[in-house]
Amino acid sequence: MFDILDQDGQNTGQIANKHQVHSGGIWHTGVHLCITDGAGHIYQQRRGSAPDVCILPGVWDLFAVAGHVAAGEDPAITLVRETSEELGRHYTLGELHSRGLYKVSITQSNYWVVDSGFPGGGYWHRVFDHNFVVRLPLNLDTLQLEPKKVTAVRLYPIQQLYLDLKQPGTKAYTQHAHRPPEDSKLYETVLSAAEGLTHS
Repeated sequence: MFDILDQDGQNTGQIANKHQVHSGGIWHTGVHLCITDGAGHIYQQRRGSAPDVCILPGVWDLFAVAGHVAAGEDPAITLVRETSEELGRHYTLGELHSRGLYKVSITQSNYWVVDSGFPGGGYWHRVFDHNFVVRLPLNLDTLQLEPKKVTAVRLYPIQQLYLDLKQPGTKAYTQHAHRPPEDSKLYETVLSAAEGLTHS
């Protein structure tokens, strides 16, 4: 069950299940976690393919962890749960805070998701995402990825990602998970925060 938000991101006090929220194009809450290794790279997850993953399938995501916030759940607690589910790594919230976890921003995304399970072949995904960064040295060989949801994880140089996003005609935002309308703002603020942890 998800909390229903209004178009300004305020909790309405109502809840609905995932299908209701998506089919009705209802505003709800999500989380993203950008993980840096502290040496100039971020971890990216490669999202699974449709129909197992319909939201941004098959792309290399800016974020190593992403998910929906359950009704009444603090977004930071969602990160703990999603990190365990998607990467197979178990951290307490205190451990993440000790690694520099902090919330960078809240962004508003509104985009069409292709999904044959919905009337009209898809739905409008309307979500307020709480975007966090943290510094964690992950061993890629020991991660236990969520089957079919996360197909791979890689280290990607932050400076190369900046270059990718500046190249005209490369569809870089699509390649690295396009979340309109605030994708450029999202990338700029999150990568700057990751660099801050890198140099701290």
